[in-house]
Amino acid sequence: MNYKLTASFAIFLLLMFVSVQNIYSNINIEINKEIEIVEPLNDCDTIILRSGKKVIAKIYAITLTEIKYKKCDETNLPIKTILKSKIAQVNYSSGKIKYYSKDAKPKPTYTTTNQDELTYAGYDLLSVFGFILCLIPFWGLFLGLPLAIIGLVRTIKNKNLKGKFLALFGILIQLIYITFASLYIIFMFFLMNW
Repeated sequence: MNYKLTASFAIFLLLMFVSVQNIYSNINIEINKEIEIVEPLNDCDTIILRSGKKVIAKIYAITLTEIKYKKCDETNLPIKTILKSKIAQVNYSSGKIKYYSKDAKPKPTYTTTNQDELTYAGYDLLSVFGFILCLIPFWGLFLGLPLAIIGLVRTIKNKNLKGKFLALFGILIQLIYITFASLYIIFMFFLMNW
């Protein structure tokens, strides 16, 4: 009993040590991430403000709340500072784009067809559910087989959909079940009448 208490206490101390060390490392990372020094390149970056105004500048430092920059045509003037809350996005000369406003991010475009409603990760859901239900003898006949047949037809018509083999295997499994069930019924019928 004493060993269990000692082992539990040792595990507790180990977990406490790991969590304190993890918290300390996270704090240390946050402190180090506060200021990001950016080497100015010969090419200029584009700072797009929320108002729509564009500032062509070399960015020198990025902190948690602001960006320090010099306009490209005013390199002899001191470094200017702008709050990140006033910035929509920054287009870097390297081609990278950093968004600081949710409104500035481009909205993803979705193309849908009528058949896309019943797909997941490229698989036809009717084929998948038809196959799963076909594994169950009774439910497969009434639910799985029709779903597998519809899924097979959908995957044949739309070449982008996956799941053709799932539907085929579901149909095959149900045909095997039907064959064995029919043979069993016929065998039992002759056995009873003999």
